[in-house]
Amino acid sequence: MANPQIENGHIDIANEIADKLCSYRLSGEEWQVLWVILRKTYGWHKEEDWIALSQFVSLTGMKKPNIIRTLKELLSKNIIVVIKKEPVLNTFQDNAVIKIDNAKINYYAFNKDYDTWKPLSKLITLSKLIMPVIKIDNASLSKLIPTKENTTKENITKENNMHGTKIIFNNQIFKFENIPKEKIEKWKEAFLNCNVDIELKKMEAWLAANPERRKKNYEKFIVNWLARAKGEKANGKYIPITAGKTKFKGGTANAGEW
Repeated sequence: MANPQIENGHIDIANEIADKLCSYRLSGEEWQVLWVILRKTYGWHKEEDWIALSQFVSLTGMKKPNIIRTLKELLSKNIIVVIKKEPVLNTFQDNAVIKIDNAKINYYAFNKDYDTWKPLSKLITLSKLIMPVIKIDNASLSKLIPTKENTTKENITKENNMHGTKIIFNNQIFKFENIPKEKIEKWKEAFLNCNVDIELKKMEAWLAANPERRKKNYEKFIVNWLARAKGEKANGKYIPITAGKTKFKGGTANAGEW
C-alpha cells in the first residue's frame, strides 16, 4: 500500500501557477512530459536542469519520438523553456575539468510567467476532440439499435448488393471477378452436362487470347457459352458466340460450339 510522505521529498508550486494550470488545456502526453520537468527541477529545488531523453522515457513510458514531439509542442506554447549549454563532466584529471568538444545539451525549465503562455484556439474544444455531439431522436435511435427486424433487412440488403455486383473480366490476371458462389451453383444445376468450373477456365483463356472481344455483359456471355457448350470436338477449336453459322477449317458449326 502506497504511503508517500512530504518528508521524503515534495514539489513546491505556487497556488497561482496551479490555478492557471487548472484552466489551461494540455494533452495527456504533454502533462506527462511537463511533470517530468517539474519533478527534475522544482523537485530538486532547481530553476532548470539537464534532463536526458532516457529519463523522460523511464518516467513516462513514452517512446523517444513521442517525447521529442511533445517537447516541441510544449515549447511552441511557451510553457517550457529550453536553454542550450555546454556540458561539464564532474571528472577531474590533472586538476582540469573535462569537457565535451563543441557539444551543447538542453537544459529544461518551467516558464512560470503564465502571461507569456500562448492561448489555445477557441475553435478547439474538448468535446470536439473526443467525440462530436449528435442529436438523435427516438425514431433514429431505434434504427441504430440492432433488432431482429433491422438485422434481417441489413442482411438482405448486403445479399442483394452481393448478387447485384457486375461480373467483370480482369485483363491483368485473366480471370473473372465478382462471381458469387451461389451463381456458380445455379449454373451447375442448370447445365448438368457441363463441367462449369472447366468451362469458366476455357472462357478466361478465350478472353485472354481475344482482348479485343470485350463484353458489356459477362454474365450473359457465360450463360450463352454454357448453353452452347456440347463437349470438345476433334478439331479442338471453339467457335465464338456470334449470330448464325461460322465457317472454319474443317467444316461449319453453330456459334458457341467446338
